[in-house]
Amino acid sequence: MQLTTHSKNYSINDKLMKILTVKLDKLQRYFDEGATCAIGCSRTGRTEKLEITVTQKGRLFRAEAVSSNMFVNVDLALAKLERQIIKNKEKLKSILRSEGIDDKKFAFYTKPPKFTEAEVIKQKTFAIDPLSPEEAKLAMETIDHSFYVYANKNNSKVNIMYRRTDGNVGIIEISNSKVT
Repeated sequence: MQLTTHSKNYSINDKLMKILTVKLDKLQRYFDEGATCAIGCSRTGRTEKLEITVTQKGRLFRAEAVSSNMFVNVDLALAKLERQIIKNKEKLKSILRSEGIDDKKFAFYTKPPKFTEAEVIKQKTFAIDPLSPEEAKLAMETIDHSFYVYANKNNSKVNIMYRRTDGNVGIIEISNSKVT
């Protein structure tokens, strides 16, 4: 697995890199050689955050962990990644190495985790309004939601504005969409 790292206000030392490499090798059993892994480490005050993103055949597996200790974050994030793989193993058979998914041998779990299937309990239909990002932000704040779907006034593309965990706002632009 090809590994890349980046950090913000945090220095990734040799000890942490060695632990990450050894523990990520345990997850290698699920992925082909074409998989890539991006690791991000950051520090804000006394809080340390680890983000791990594995990409395989265009599919993303992502986990993050936040605590006061980066070494604890490694175990938490890798367990989250493996949980995603175990939970969706049937759906991911075309992406993952099938021989790596064995119900009796896990990299970070001693027994299979329990899952409950999420159900679609509500469906809404609404018209998408052409708005500027500033107007969409005001609309999102007005209805007190964590996201808002709108058509960008400037290019008529569908955008999704969302509230980030740091309190700021992000925008996802759907590149192959046009609202007329």
